[in-house]
Amino acid sequence: MCKKIQVLSGLLDKKVLSPQTIAELEDCLKDRDTATALSPDTHNSNPTSTTNTNNKDLTPTTTKASALSRPDKRQIEQRIEEDRERHKRLRESIWAVNSEENREFERLWEDTSDIGEDDFVGAEDDAYERRRAVREVEFVYSQKVHLVDKPL
Repeated sequence: MCKKIQVLSGLLDKKVLSPQTIAELEDCLKDRDTATALSPDTHNSNPTSTTNTNNKDLTPTTTKASALSRPDKRQIEQRIEEDRERHKRLRESIWAVNSEENREFERLWEDTSDIGEDDFVGAEDDAYERRRAVREVEFVYSQKVHLVDKPL
């Protein structure tokens, strides 16, 4: 139980789950542990037991522990929907731009100097270096092609 609570508190710290969801999960875990402790089949690892041995077709029924630990369909659908909404908000927050970021952009834009002659010289030097690097790569590649074409 202690490790489960540690995992839940870690998820709460990382804001993956809401405090309300954590409280619900802790209650569910406590109920399950209580039901498991009270169940007479605690030594049996099989989650189903057979009842009504006088009946010809023995139907397995779930024990109290497995019935309490399994959320109903409505809860499952609600959790799925909450997960969808949470992921949707996370994706939206990636693209959201608040006005403070715009102010920072404006400040940086104003602080940046205008393009000068030295910027053009630097760009020409960079272009020359890129063209030279491309020629070197093309030369090395052509040498490898010639080596492959030669018979051994």
